[in-house]
Amino acid sequence: MLSVPNQQRVQYAKNKISALRVKTQEEIDFAIQQKRLDTPYAYQNSASEDTFVNDLYDSSLLASMNVNPKDFDGFLEERGFKKDFLDKQERGLFQRTYGTGGDPELAFEAEKMRMLNLYVSDQLERDVAKQKLQSQKETGVNPDFEGKQFIPSQNNVDLNKLTEYVKDEMPLITKKLKECDVKNKEIYKKQVNHLL
Repeated sequence: MLSVPNQQRVQYAKNKISALRVKTQEEIDFAIQQKRLDTPYAYQNSASEDTFVNDLYDSSLLASMNVNPKDFDGFLEERGFKKDFLDKQERGLFQRTYGTGGDPELAFEAEKMRMLNLYVSDQLERDVAKQKLQSQKETGVNPDFEGKQFIPSQNNVDLNKLTEYVKDEMPLITKKLKECDVKNKEIYKKQVNHLL
């Protein structure tokens, strides 16, 4: 007796079959335009004219690591992250300690880091997605089926400078991450010794 597949499995199968199909140049161009991959800064038009990004991150430091401050602001606007941050700030979540066991300054840095990481991840993913589509356009073959690996372009976010920026501009979160790393190494060492 055959069982009827659920909708999720049917959709998964359709997606797999669709991925195997050779896409036309027009379909690839449409995908690039639809996902706004034809520009490295897809969010600039959504940026506001306020000083939010400069006040929080220092636009010149962002620019030095190839982060476009206006595009970053537009990303935060489009995704609602700026509104959420300002709401948390307005409610005093970054100034008070009562009612929580957390450090408000650490929470402030963690939120800043979260927003920056989300933007950087989006930029890197968009860059690789465009490279994949361009490769598919040139060869006619989906590069995922060939096992091709892509790395972000050199003109994208400089991850080494980003790491330095986080160390310099977010000392509390850096300290906390180092403490967690030390604890994790100790746990790992205990587990390895226990197994031996």
